[in-house]
Amino acid sequence: MVKIKFLFISATKMKVIHLLKLTIMVFFLIFSTAPYTHAENNKDSRILVKVPEDIKEKTEKFMRGHLRALEDTIHAIQSDDYNKAEHIIESRLNMGSPESIEGHEVVKHWPEPMQDMANQLYLAASNYVIISKSAATKDSKISEEDVIAALGKVVTNCRGCHETYRLR
Repeated sequence: MVKIKFLFISATKMKVIHLLKLTIMVFFLIFSTAPYTHAENNKDSRILVKVPEDIKEKTEKFMRGHLRALEDTIHAIQSDDYNKAEHIIESRLNMGSPESIEGHEVVKHWPEPMQDMANQLYLAASNYVIISKSAATKDSKISEEDVIAALGKVVTNCRGCHETYRLR
């Protein structure tokens, strides 16, 4: 008689794996633009978006705020504080958030396809909040993995724009 061993991964280990994947995605997003700090000297195939210097500075501040929001969200999820994660996304990455409203000034200087990408980010952020809140309801069939995947789509939208466009 042959005994078959099944490998079971505990829910905690799966959560750690998902969080590690998400953290790696965020760090990739952060560092994906590092080689392009001197784009004039590198072969950078991203689309150059020419904006006034003050708008460039505001755009960079706006983007760093998005990265901080993602980082804070990941920390909240790591602490099992999904309510805090939802609040961070709602208040800092959602279309109606104060940061986004403040960002309307810079967004109007972007080309239309780049503005569309920003809208996709905000839709992904709104979707994350909906999925996360739904997962918390009684008898929900939405899993923790679904919540992590929804946040992954937010990160993917950020990365897509950063891989397509550059300011310098």
